[in-house]
Amino acid sequence: IPLVAGILQIILTLLGGLSVSLLLSFSFPEALAIGAMIALSSTACVVRMLNDRAELDAPHGRTALGILLVQDMAVIPLMLIITALVGKGSAGEIAIQLSISFLLAVVFVAVFYGLFNFILPRLLELSSLRRNRDFPILLAMVMAAGSAWAAHRLGLSPALGAFVAGVLLAISPFATQIRADVQPLKTVLVTLFFAAVGMFGDLSWAVQHLGLVFAVVAAIITGKLLITFGAAWFCGQPWQFALGTGLCLAQVGEFSFVLATVARGTADAPGILSETTFRLIISSTIASLLLTAAAWAVAIL
Repeated sequence: IPLVAGILQIILTLLGGLSVSLLLSFSFPEALAIGAMIALSSTACVVRMLNDRAELDAPHGRTALGILLVQDMAVIPLMLIITALVGKGSAGEIAIQLSISFLLAVVFVAVFYGLFNFILPRLLELSSLRRNRDFPILLAMVMAAGSAWAAHRLGLSPALGAFVAGVLLAISPFATQIRADVQPLKTVLVTLFFAAVGMFGDLSWAVQHLGLVFAVVAAIITGKLLITFGAAWFCGQPWQFALGTGLCLAQVGEFSFVLATVARGTADAPGILSETTFRLIISSTIASLLLTAAAWAVAIL
């Protein structure tokens, strides 16, 4: 259920965001970027709230977690698509750039998979390194930074490189020790991440365009709830649990900030997302996260 429902949810939400954006006279690349951003939900928020309510093993919790994992995997192709669109050009040039980026990403993942699972474990078997508890965590930090740098050098997003490093570290033979070592800092790092995300927001702009932000947030939450509910119910989940899954995943996720930053481009190389659209998406994403947390808080009370 989570695999098929997750794929359906991503595709239908992306197409829904794309269609509505095109109807509102956005360009196709910008509309596609908007659809990709709203297709993702917040793994950090949902897992934390399900864990606090002891609902990770509930039917809707399992399905929500499975769909979130599918969404996390979808970040890689979505990032490649947006990166190719930022390069601009004709449809043929974008297709060629996307193909090259995909091949580079496959080679990149394969090389780092071999490095993480075959070379580094042999290095860690050395007696002098086995006794050093600090070495694995330092190695993980170097590999994460190195992966981001390598992705940048290949013309891919550094965020994509860091994400791939995290996934590969999680399935590597020394993942358990790294996870145990960083556990005390987990809350601090998540807090730092969301603090950095919050700095993207522009409160004065959101207040000036409060009606527009509320309309977009309402459309996103309603649309994602109905799409996720429909996908889970279509895949065989009872309607009560499908509705719970839809409520869990109705917000926009933290990876959307990464996609928005890539789509926005830089001052020297503008991307496909206008400044107004960027601020609207960022404001709507932050509002949807806050509303999700508030709704769960009310549910707990």
